[in-house]
Amino acid sequence: MNVNNLALRLSVSKRALDLVNVALLAVNAGGRLILVNRAAARTLRVSQWLSDHSGRLCASPRVHERAALTSALRDLRRGLASELRLTDRATGQQAVLVTVPLTLALEAVRGPTTIGLLWVMPLAPATDSVALIAKLYLLTPAERRVLEQLASENDLGRAAEKLLVSRNTIRTQVKSLFRKTGLRSQVTLLALAHRLALLQDRCEKSS
Repeated sequence: MNVNNLALRLSVSKRALDLVNVALLAVNAGGRLILVNRAAARTLRVSQWLSDHSGRLCASPRVHERAALTSALRDLRRGLASELRLTDRATGQQAVLVTVPLTLALEAVRGPTTIGLLWVMPLAPATDSVALIAKLYLLTPAERRVLEQLASENDLGRAAEKLLVSRNTIRTQVKSLFRKTGLRSQVTLLALAHRLALLQDRCEKSS
């Protein structure tokens, strides 16, 4: 396989991976990004779990477990797999990060080369927390469905596709959510859902 064929295969793979609603990334042995799907690009853009520093993958300062994540990225470059639960300092949202090293034999490179695969799976807040918000703020069934979509890490476009409505309808429902809850952004709205989920989890463990 020559370099051009490798680039073509990576391009085809990226188009397929863009259909996956989970952040998927690949890095070379030096920790530099070589493949990022659309969901991962969104994650890197806001530096939620991971950051892109001049093409090099790093732990985001927003992650509570930043030291452990930095260690996991370093281990990946050494050929070691990891699995971590991460927490966003700002919102309390959690996600699971999985890293897996792969050794490939490429004709374009002398000898085997190692790349690292990573994927980040956000943990949606418990359905009970969305239901509680719906009850507290008297949300309509349509508003609750939109909140559930946003809590599942779907953007407005994906939420519209899932609910079979237009983006304008979703935007109208989101504005209504802001008006009823008194919040001003999707981040603070999701932070409320995730904090309620964490509170419920702690109450269940202490009972």
